[in-house]
Amino acid sequence: MIHVHIVTFNSAPFIERCVRAVFESEGEFPEGWLSLSIVDNASTDGTQKILENLAKSHPEITCIFNEENLGFCAGQNQGVSLFMSSGAKYFLALNPDVALQRNTLFKLIEALTSHPEFDAATPLLLQSDSALCAFQPERIDAAGMILTKTLRHFDRFSGELLGRHTLHQERVFGGTGACLLLSRRLVEKVSFRLPEYDGDMFRIYPQLKAGASDRVQLFDEAYFAYRDDADLALRAARFDCKYLFVPEAVANHKRLVVPENRDELPAFINALGVKNRFLLQLTNLSPIAYWRAFFHGFLFRNILVILAVLVRERSSFRAFKEVLILFRRCRERYTYVERHASVSQHEAAHLME
Repeated sequence: MIHVHIVTFNSAPFIERCVRAVFESEGEFPEGWLSLSIVDNASTDGTQKILENLAKSHPEITCIFNEENLGFCAGQNQGVSLFMSSGAKYFLALNPDVALQRNTLFKLIEALTSHPEFDAATPLLLQSDSALCAFQPERIDAAGMILTKTLRHFDRFSGELLGRHTLHQERVFGGTGACLLLSRRLVEKVSFRLPEYDGDMFRIYPQLKAGASDRVQLFDEAYFAYRDDADLALRAARFDCKYLFVPEAVANHKRLVVPENRDELPAFINALGVKNRFLLQLTNLSPIAYWRAFFHGFLFRNILVILAVLVRERSSFRAFKEVLILFRRCRERYTYVERHASVSQHEAAHLME
């Protein structure tokens, strides 16, 4: 059984098409194998009304309407909690701006069943227009995720023509949270307890305090949104949970946040990107284990980011203050993983390209 979970925030242009695609996949499974939950983060664009109508026509949909925006991570963790209390074997984190092709879910599960050494599967995402229909000629949005020596994570082959690559099933560093299938084993092994210093996180995001202890902490809520999928991939590698890229499983994705559009993005989103870059390192990476990234990643790139904020993007300066507030929490999470992980950082560092 598979549990699909979607987090919405002002997702009116996409959500109906996204949900319809999920139910079109249902025919690939025995009756009762697929369940769907949706958490809305206080949308103001009519998304909630669309969800209410969808729930009326599909009573099997579980909808949760948050009174405040809890962010992608907490919203996904609400879905993970529903998953863990169910009998489902797989959890699919799905963005509302993704439309699955008819057999995508079946192909993802088939791949994990055929390769039990893997615990997560990521599909081939194609760039799409506002109607979630792939462009012609088809361009890749993501074919798994890579981690570079500058400690940046990228969607593999993003923006490149599909026909230029011969794609095959293979291990990848991680997968975008826009569409990511996780096994119950991964969720059980990689979810972490609330750190002692979670009060520091609530200083930044006070809305997260209510119900925090009831949410399964799979995605780190201190990230709020963005880079959380890379954090999950790094943590999964430490617990010997591997990601499989499955090119036979295809979905269309209208990506709204891309680096080349940074100047047009809200200041809040840009600040999240800066803050979460440093959280990713403080929580997961040792300069000794990742010595190949010491100069280009820990030194040069970090200095470049700091200078860019000071000179060009001062609206992101708040990110540095928030990193300082979260420093103790990051180091406690780092220590927790070091104590419980089954794979050393030196071994995990080999996934870096």
